[in-house]
Amino acid sequence: AAAGAGDAAAALTRVPGLTLVGGRYIYVRGLGERYSATLLNGASLPSPEPERRVVPLDLFPTRVLESVVIQKTFSPEMPAEFGGGVIRLRTKSVPDEAVATIGLSAGVTTGTTFRKGLTYATGPTDLLGVDGGWRALPAAVQAASDGEPLEESDRFSERGYTAEELEAFGESMSNRWTTDRRLVAPDYGVSTTLGHGLVRDGRSVGAFFGMGYGVGHEVSAYDHTYTALGLDGELEPSHSYHFETGARSVRLGGILVLGASPHETAQFAVTTLLARKTDDEARIYAGPNRDVGADIRVDRLRFVERMLLTQQITGSHRIPGLRNLQIIEDEH
Repeated sequence: AAAGAGDAAAALTRVPGLTLVGGRYIYVRGLGERYSATLLNGASLPSPEPERRVVPLDLFPTRVLESVVIQKTFSPEMPAEFGGGVIRLRTKSVPDEAVATIGLSAGVTTGTTFRKGLTYATGPTDLLGVDGGWRALPAAVQAASDGEPLEESDRFSERGYTAEELEAFGESMSNRWTTDRRLVAPDYGVSTTLGHGLVRDGRSVGAFFGMGYGVGHEVSAYDHTYTALGLDGELEPSHSYHFETGARSVRLGGILVLGASPHETAQFAVTTLLARKTDDEARIYAGPNRDVGADIRVDRLRFVERMLLTQQITGSHRIPGLRNLQIIEDEH
């Protein structure tokens, strides 16, 4: 991984032939997500996002990775589900001796840090990247929406709810939708690694633990004008909005590796990797709308948690006179 990069996506931006999309998705040779694949220690990774196939690589802190390899051509040991390239991630292994590190980081972004950024009322666990029930629906609304849509009833069917019931559902919602502006703090992060290994008479045993946590901010403001085809066949302005966005991202990742080598020709390891990335965003756009003939304002609050949990049990055995033969005993 590249020095100074906080996650795998940032590290790969320095590799020729790769394109970073949205700060988290890597496209190989400019091809879209359907032409790329991601492997972790040789096993295919599913995407934690239901609407996309690509794996967001900003989930993986560089602190837990041993290496990242980009392969742009097919080989027999690779799964045949990519046309552009495959990204091979390898996590850190058990060290041969005691290892202990701790790292602190801070960053200032021009145009963002120490400016007034758009935000809203957040929950007590948001800094950990966990909602913790702060945005949960009231029990009555949750129970009513599980069985049928929240729509008003009519005389032709027994579906829906009365206007009074719908009003009661609305009044039970927490009134925390108002946006605000607060001073944006600098980005910061902390990471730590602990590991120890013992070697005796050709046998070894050890463990490695790594964890990373970081918070980043982004503030943006811009104007955008939409056009439509007029009666004379020429393009003319239809809507003109001023956009303002304030976003905070929380990254939390950890890895635990337990390994042993009962014989100098055999070894196995148990690897557990947890990667989380949470995006919290407040956005406003306002301006004249030709369709309604007046100025409008639209507020959007967006909170997205993504998590990837991977557990692997791998082993290898070297047969004298042959090259290394790797056997994946179990992985899920």
